[in-house]
Amino acid sequence: MKKNTLYLLLSLLTGLLLAFSFPNFIENTVKVHTSFFIWFAFVPLMYIVICEEKVKAVFWYCLASTGVFYLTSLYWILFVGPMGLGAYPALVILCCYFAFIYAASFAAAKYLDKKVGIDFIFSLPVIITLAEYAREWLFSGWPVLTPAQSQHQFIPVLQILSITGVSGLNFLIISVNCLLASFAAGRGFKYKKRENIIWSIIFIVLLAATVAANSYHNTGTKIIRAAVMQPNIDQNVQWTPEYRKYTMDAMKTLYNEIAVNKPDLIIWPETGYPGTLNLEKNGGIEISSWIKGVFAVVGSDKAVINGGAPDYYNAAFMVNPQGKITGEYSKHHLVPFGEYIPLQEVIPFVKKVVQRYGFTGFKSGTKIDPFDFAGMKIGPIICFDSFFPEISREHALKGAKALVHLSYETWYGVSPASAQIFSNAVLRAVENRLPIIRSVASGISGIINDRGEILETTGLFEKKAFVYELKINEDKQMSFYTMHGDWFAWLLFAVFCGVAAAKSIKP
Repeated sequence: MKKNTLYLLLSLLTGLLLAFSFPNFIENTVKVHTSFFIWFAFVPLMYIVICEEKVKAVFWYCLASTGVFYLTSLYWILFVGPMGLGAYPALVILCCYFAFIYAASFAAAKYLDKKVGIDFIFSLPVIITLAEYAREWLFSGWPVLTPAQSQHQFIPVLQILSITGVSGLNFLIISVNCLLASFAAGRGFKYKKRENIIWSIIFIVLLAATVAANSYHNTGTKIIRAAVMQPNIDQNVQWTPEYRKYTMDAMKTLYNEIAVNKPDLIIWPETGYPGTLNLEKNGGIEISSWIKGVFAVVGSDKAVINGGAPDYYNAAFMVNPQGKITGEYSKHHLVPFGEYIPLQEVIPFVKKVVQRYGFTGFKSGTKIDPFDFAGMKIGPIICFDSFFPEISREHALKGAKALVHLSYETWYGVSPASAQIFSNAVLRAVENRLPIIRSVASGISGIINDRGEILETTGLFEKKAFVYELKINEDKQMSFYTMHGDWFAWLLFAVFCGVAAAKSIKP
């Protein structure tokens, strides 16, 4: 077999192994039997890095490999209705961007190995970990399908997130792949090289930290009966009076099915309330009239009138048993082209993307404050917010003892999208040692505890309500990650700069 053909096949193999490490087009639920693939998925591609001499060739093989991965994993973007035909170029551009990040990382590691003498076993885990960290904020950020996310079912290894965040687990996963590839290519481990000694120390410390993190157990005694309502209603419609009545009747019917379980708190999905709750005087009272003495976190649009055209927000409101709004939160990270148009102030003729009333795109929220719930704080996050660790961490820093995740995922159809979003929320639970109550209008709702264990789920697009008795650890201290944030990524950056500087100095 020709070398080019072999390398193309190896590239394709890595792309497919990566795709099946996450919820995929075959297993589109949170239970994925092939998630362990991630621990060797990169090996075929890394074999090319070792054996191929040309840096440019490494770049193109990696671009093809990870391009296959993202295209086969994120195809559900095509189902986002507001994007129309624009979803096709958006998918290609987004996947090329993600693939470029990996291709540039692999090419850089090859260049450093070949020209500077920095062993790729050290450089590649560091570069990819830093690249994944940069993806959280670069061009507004989209940290989807990171290596760490694939391990949402592997609870013991997931605990490292409470210390390092996703960066620590990303580093471990890429490091294991590098070791396997090095031995598969007959290169072995050059243990005398300075950077590999440093790599070994970091790797061993992370393993020890993982073991230590597994000693955590929830010792709380407070129990809240949390109700989740998943109405399975299409919200990508005009919000007419008839639609409002239909939606409210559906929510009321769901609540009546679980009222006998006497919930303390009800979580509505994102935009579950068909209107602008903050402007409707009787909206909260209407809700409280049939939930009778129960607190509710209600997803709703929010309108702020500033003299001219209103500003609209995708929001969550805390409604007390008397029907009064006692807290509000507006979504921070909006979905590009789904909830707002980038550069819409420059290109005003493409501003209308939200179909409910024909108004212009949403505005982003500016404050992150937990809700007060019967003397306890809970942090709301809405849909895309769950991809960004800093939002959940901010809630934890301000005293939240649980998170509520409101989402709307009808757009994505029967695809792995909802499971991918769900599995990402698991990371936020472990990072901050906070349980998460997730309510989705249409998708997969569920309960996650503070160790990342998925305690309850609905089926994909199942119309269902349930009550879960969730244990809250009120007296616990914040996790190391909550207190110190992304310290590990910055440590890697400093170490890498030190090694590169030392290598560049000729003896």
